Order: sequence, then structure tokens, then C-alpha cells
Amino acid sequence: MARNGGSAIQPNRLGSDGDIVAFRKDGSVVASIGSTNFNGSKPYIANPQTNGAGLGLYTNAIFPTNSSGAPNNGVVDLGIATYYKFKDLHLSGTINKTAGLGTFAIETSGSSSVNLNASNSMKFTVGNTDSHQFINGTTTAMTLDESGNLLVGKTSTGSSSVGSEMRDGTSGYTATFTGNDAANSVLSIMRNNGDGELIRLRNSSGNPVGTISTYSDGIVVGNSRSSSYANLRYTNDQVFPCTSTGGTNDNAIDLGKSTSRFQDLYLSGGVFLGGTGSSNKLNDYEEGTWTPTFGGDTTNPTITYSYRNGDYTKVGRIVHVRLHIEIFGTASGGGGGLYIGGLPFTSANDGYVAGTVSYVSGWDTDAAPTMCLVNPNTTKIPLYFSSSSDPRNNSTRAQVSHLGTNTQIYLAVSYNV
Repeated sequence: MARNGGSAIQPNRLGSDGDIVAFRKDGSVVASIGSTNFNGSKPYIANPQTNGAGLGLYTNAIFPTNSSGAPNNGVVDLGIATYYKFKDLHLSGTINKTAGLGTFAIETSGSSSVNLNASNSMKFTVGNTDSHQFINGTTTAMTLDESGNLLVGKTSTGSSSVGSEMRDGTSGYTATFTGNDAANSVLSIMRNNGDGELIRLRNSSGNPVGTISTYSDGIVVGNSRSSSYANLRYTNDQVFPCTSTGGTNDNAIDLGKSTSRFQDLYLSGGVFLGGTGSSNKLNDYEEGTWTPTFGGDTTNPTITYSYRNGDYTKVGRIVHVRLHIEIFGTASGGGGGLYIGGLPFTSANDGYVAGTVSYVSGWDTDAAPTMCLVNPNTTKIPLYFSSSSDPRNNSTRAQVSHLGTNTQIYLAVSYNV
């Protein structure tokens, strides 16, 4: 049957919708073309067998039908999953999955697929050694690898690789963030709507054991269980104990404990002990050595020494010194009152301080020093001896001429600076 122009065949069904053309094989109908009532008569082509599928033609749309051409929502497949598949699907619009109706699946190769099931949950499936990759242009932006690790900005695990990484937590670390920008932070955490917790830490029982929180001009780090636990607040130029919410917590928190102590404390200021006033401030502690020397108020003698040993301890304003001097042979020259010079710090201009002479030998008869003084505003220790058996009498100033052979002295004195 042939015709040049127009339709070669024009079958016409009168009355109700239904088959217009039936195709048979060995007498059995294997396909039909007809019209169906779907918002008016619409053409369809279908398999008329039981559970047969068809396609209906609508305005700017193709829809699935049953074997008689009626719309068949959510039942008909496009292709057969195991063997008979279409190749590529080219769309200028979108793919829409209706809730509760079947499964939308894209199978790539082997065991890889994308599946949207009837409950509207999305499932991505790949082989045991494959990974999911999200690519922006030619750059891999995100990867979900075969071990379940989520990688952003990187394609391999490890803290040395720049990017972020989330792991399942069964072994090793759970998350890493590695940055390569020297001008910016690796991780930035911001809290909106006022001060409060930024991070809450929990133990294996799920109980909170620590927090990092914002508070006004700084942060609070510590144990959030109760106000009696230790917390520290960091402000512009201070670190001090506080409650878990940043409030005042005075005279309640220890630094270290008797069985777990810190080692050294380095301060450029001082320590307030027993109070907070200026009189409670200990601002200096120092230990050291110094070199004592015999001298004369008028002129200094010439001396060769066997020993000149001195040490000191300075605590705040108080300096405690000890010394031992021994002359080799005898001194020559010099005159006037005898003193020991070379104190490590100049004495305060606030009075006289007496010291203790503990041992002497090699002095002129009845002239061995028995006491010493530190005068105000000086680095010298004048020496004195008792010239009377009555201790109520005044002591006499020792002289350079009282130095004998192999003279030595041990003494100690404490004075203010």
C-alpha cells in the first residue's frame, strides 16, 4: 500500500476508546495501537498480554500504560535491569521521583549504582575497592572512599595531606583538618546568639567532661560538670580561674596537687602570698655567689688570699649572705677601720643590721672580730670586737692592723635592699 503524500492508512475506531490496530503472530495478538481516555483520547502502543506494558502519547509527554492503554502509574520499567538496558539518557530538564512509588536506579557497571527508593532515601553503591567522587570541572572536590572516609579537598587519607577528612572512628583518628594557608586558621568555629559553648567534650559514657566556650572578651576552657571543677578564662592580658560559664571563682582552684606537681614557674613580675596587697607581693628570688675582700677605711691593704668564698640568697627585699676569707701569710700596708667589701647588693637606707661571726683564727691578740654591721646604703661590712668582758659595754671597731698571719673569718648577715 503506497501513497505519495498524506497517510497511507487511516484506520478509524468508532465509539469508545480501545485498540485500533492489532498485530498478531501465529494468530495471537502481540501488540496493539489504539486510543485511551486520559484527559481526552490519547494514542498508545502496548503489549496486550497479561501485565503487558505500553506507552501513551500526551501533549509534550510520554506516559506508561497497561496492556489496554490505560495510564499505569509507578508500575512500568524502562528497560530490563539484568540484560536489556538503554544506553544514554539525554535530558534538558530534570528527573523527578515521586514518593512511595517504586525505585529510581542508575546502574553504572558491575556493582555500582545510584538508587532512590520508595521512602525517598538515596543510596549510592560502588564495588569494594571503588570510591564516590564529586568533581568540579576537572578537580575532585569531594571523595567518599572504599573505607567510608569522607575527604574534602583531598583524594587520600592522612593528616599531612591538605584538606579535611572524616572517618568512621572505629580505629585511629576520627577527623583531621589540614590547612596550607599561613594567613588563616585551619578550623574556624563561630557561635551565634550570644556567649556559650563552642565545643563540648564527652567521655565513653556520654557524660560531658569539658567545654570550650565564649565569654565576653575571651574564652573559657575547663570541666563543665559543676562550678567546683577547674575552669580557666582567657582575656586580653589575664588567665584566671572561673566557673564553667565564665563567672568569678575566687580562692577555690589549685594549680597542681601534692602528688602531681609542676616543676618550675617562670615569672617576670611577682607572687602574692597570703593576700592581694602590695605588702603580700614577692617579686624576686635569687641565689648566687660573690667575692668578699678585706678593706680599710683609710687605705686598703695588699693581701694574697687562700680563700675568698661568698654566697647569697635574696628573697624579696631581704638578702642573706655568708662568707669565708682566709689570708695567705700576712697583709701589708693599709690603714683605718677594717671592713669586708663586695656585698652583692647595696643595703637599703633604712638602718643598721648586725651579723654573726661564727669562727675566727690568726688575729692579733684580743682583737678578733666577734660581730659585724651592715650600714645603710653601702656594700661593706664593718667588723667589731669586744674590748671588755662585760657584754654591756660598746664593741670596738676592728682595724686593718689587727690582721695577723693566715687570718680567717666566717660570718653571716641578713640585710634589706
